[in-house]
Amino acid sequence: MIKLKHTLLAVLLPLMAGCADNNIGFDPVENVPAGVYVSGSSTEFSRPIATGQLVAKTHENILSHNVWLTTNGGLRISYVGDDGHPVYYGGQITSTDAASGVMECQLGEGNGEITVPAEGLYTLVVSKQKKKLTIIPVKLYVRGELALNDKGDRTLPLAKMEYDRLRHVVTWSNADSTEFVLPTEYAFAYADGKPVVVSDDNEAETDTFATVLTGTGKSVRTNVLNAKYAPLTAKSDVNLRFTLKGQYAISVQYSVLDNAFTARVGGDGVEATGLSEHLYMAGDGVGSWNSPQMVTMTPVGAAGNGEFWCLCYVEAGKTLAWSTSPDGANAVKTFNTVVGTKLDGNGQAAVEQTGLYLVYVDLNRKLLAFEKPEVYGTGECFGGDETKAEIKGAKLSLNTSNTGALKLYATSKYNARDWNTMLLTIENGKLVYPGLNTANVPAVPVAKQTTVNLNVAEGSADFGEPTPESKISGSVDQLYLTGDAFGQWNWASPGVVSLENGYAGKSRWFYIAYLKAGTGVKFSEEKAFGNGNFATLATSTGFTVQNNRAVVAADGIYMIYVGLDSREVAIEPVKLQAWSGSSSATFTVDADGKSMSVTLPETGRVRIYPSIPTFKHVNKFGDWKREVYVDPDTGEFLFRKQGAPEPNKDYVWTAGTKITINFETMKATIVKP
Repeated sequence: MIKLKHTLLAVLLPLMAGCADNNIGFDPVENVPAGVYVSGSSTEFSRPIATGQLVAKTHENILSHNVWLTTNGGLRISYVGDDGHPVYYGGQITSTDAASGVMECQLGEGNGEITVPAEGLYTLVVSKQKKKLTIIPVKLYVRGELALNDKGDRTLPLAKMEYDRLRHVVTWSNADSTEFVLPTEYAFAYADGKPVVVSDDNEAETDTFATVLTGTGKSVRTNVLNAKYAPLTAKSDVNLRFTLKGQYAISVQYSVLDNAFTARVGGDGVEATGLSEHLYMAGDGVGSWNSPQMVTMTPVGAAGNGEFWCLCYVEAGKTLAWSTSPDGANAVKTFNTVVGTKLDGNGQAAVEQTGLYLVYVDLNRKLLAFEKPEVYGTGECFGGDETKAEIKGAKLSLNTSNTGALKLYATSKYNARDWNTMLLTIENGKLVYPGLNTANVPAVPVAKQTTVNLNVAEGSADFGEPTPESKISGSVDQLYLTGDAFGQWNWASPGVVSLENGYAGKSRWFYIAYLKAGTGVKFSEEKAFGNGNFATLATSTGFTVQNNRAVVAADGIYMIYVGLDSREVAIEPVKLQAWSGSSSATFTVDADGKSMSVTLPETGRVRIYPSIPTFKHVNKFGDWKREVYVDPDTGEFLFRKQGAPEPNKDYVWTAGTKITINFETMKATIVKP
């Protein structure tokens, strides 16, 4: 243990006062624990003290510390044992790696102080048994995945380095106040960005010191710095990104006291302008110019910035070309950066492996990239998390964990904007790219435990296999219907129908509507795609099942009936019977095929009951359990609800009144005699 002698105090007092001013020095210390320390005139530690102690990372014999060093004087490494006596080691730098600037020094007891070639922050690593010192210069720069500026530079030095001796904070920043930067992924690096491996005890022990820093975001789309300092980490391989080209002020700080890196990026990005708002892709792999198979690529970010993308299933060797006009006349053939493909002499691209690709084109940067697609699902159906789609040939697949809204987006290394600039969605079984219309993307509600399949080759989407009948409940609180005429197959649409059950209980549900030939419907207990959707049960009557949809063959006014208890679905032309007073009359279908009319035979109250042939074998399902009526004041066609009183009980209808019900609008016209 070190004991500071009273005779030294007079000499040390001025030094201690100065160190106290900058918060890092030492008070008179008598109990410095055993360990390895750095001290010397080029450091801020004139003696072995706690703030100058090197600490172990993984192996107890490999110790390190980040230290600000000057070129005035040098440093020594001291080993302090249990006896409290420091043994000082010094030496000369024996090797310097040309690429990284990493230096090595063999420590020797009693040797002179070790000097560094330039003032700055250094990571000192001591291999305790080998008595070797590794010195890693921390000279930060920005390292890009692609060119960071118009000159094609992939590195930008943070040449301005300052040290605040009061706060003990090192700051690296642009040499100028701002610097022009292109949008791309990047990270901060030093010592050539390659890990430094340090060994000890005859190579039996090694520790790796990372020399790349990035943000703490879990994905590239969230790993974006702003004008406020945010933590950096050396434990992530997720790059940071510049969202747009622009003038940026870049600063990185290291707190010696906190042993922590932070960074900020201030400035505003701007979109490129004046470039084509349209880009088309054609060729052997997709279809000829002006053909239906030709790909209209989707713009990214803003109209006229020249950036486009698409998902595409491409066969090896098949050629693809690009043009800003659909006839191919305005061909785009020159690219400065080509990734994942090769161009022939005509500017046509081909891939070496058949597969699914994300194609990204930036006309401003003259960039063409074929990437492995990264498509993510997010939203309530994934519990608010992000789920990466699995690639299965020409398809992408995701599995939901909850019931709720689905959002889909793709990412590209070459698009650094917000995630919603590369959205996908599903509309009526089709895979749709909203492009710039991100504000009006319809919600896509999906049930839990549903497999969402995106068939990129066909441009279609589905929500897995039909729900097995065994999983369809025999009793539900509500049953819903969607279809061509009922929300256009979008469960989030207000056009989705809530089926009626009148006084029939929770197992029997029905509705009346006009259906066109070839149109279909499907059912669900929830207003959500996927698990729980069905078109039929054990018995189907009056329709065929196509693509998990119940489809009718002819135009007509149908009663749609779902008997969960009897496991049957029927869609049959409806018969409407009106009781007027003590007489009955049957509605007849009008010439338009969409409406039915009846003329009341007697004055009095009116009751209307629908029926279809299927009801002949449905037990305990009397007419009164499925009553319908017309509101004489509004003309609305309505279904009597559970617990509701007799419809229009106190209203007297006049004999000869003609009631015409339009089953497309669900409105009636009433003509009195």
